[in-house]
Amino acid sequence: MSEFEDSALASKFNQRGSKECSSGSSVTRSRKSFEVKKYLGSVGALHLLTIQNQRGGPLLHIAVGEQRADVVEVLIHNGEDPNIRGLKDTTPLQEAAAKGYTAVVKVSAIGYQLQYVLLENGADISAETTMGETPLLLASHAGNQDVVEMLRAAGAEWYYSYESLTDCAISL
Repeated sequence: MSEFEDSALASKFNQRGSKECSSGSSVTRSRKSFEVKKYLGSVGALHLLTIQNQRGGPLLHIAVGEQRADVVEVLIHNGEDPNIRGLKDTTPLQEAAAKGYTAVVKVSAIGYQLQYVLLENGADISAETTMGETPLLLASHAGNQDVVEMLRAAGAEWYYSYESLTDCAISL
């Protein structure tokens, strides 16, 4: 009960969880789901669940698309896979890179060290789309110089499965 600020909600959750969940992993998953929903409500982001219900796809991709770095971080810390493939078979990092969502890739600067939400939590910097494009190439094609610089600083390498890089918006 000490995990929850609202003891009435915790009590309701515990009663529902004990009736509906028979295994320990189901209880843990339900508890995490409850905590995530509670967090979404506390930061005014419950609409992300509505969007997910309408469009489908992983909640992590919805949070990236809505540029909610805070939600992305909470989801990852509650067990979401930072490399989960979405409806278009892309990773969250690929989507953020292609759209130039630096706030999702980078949370904030503390001194000289940048905190990368997706990168620091295991996002695959070299994951390829079905067309062979990496996050670095997607950011470059879209002209997102800030994301290109962040990905390069994190160790992303220039390579591409196809023969030509001529249509990159940023000069190599």
